[in-house]
Amino acid sequence: MVGILNEENRVINLYGFDKRDLMFYMLIKAFLEYYRYLLAFKIVSNVEGNVIKNKIYPFVDEITSLPTEFAELCRVSNIILGNLGYHTRIFYIENKDPEIILKHKFE
Repeated sequence: MVGILNEENRVINLYGFDKRDLMFYMLIKAFLEYYRYLLAFKIVSNVEGNVIKNKIYPFVDEITSLPTEFAELCRVSNIILGNLGYHTRIFYIENKDPEIILKHKFE
């Protein structure tokens, strides 16, 4: 995922971007933040991979099946971004912040 973001960033810096590129970049960036948060939680809490997989795969399916028509792409992207933000925030509220715990654990 980081590789996809780096490549997208490189292409944007070299050639510029259009609205589709920007939407894809924002989706992948939001997804990566949610994914990192869940992985940190997994390490701290020693939960099984299926717990994380069940939270991640629905977003993977949505992102990989984005529509090509621009208006529909905008609508679906906004929904996905909203859901990623919502789930990340709810997860943060319901659990200790695993990133802070990991930071202290490995210092």
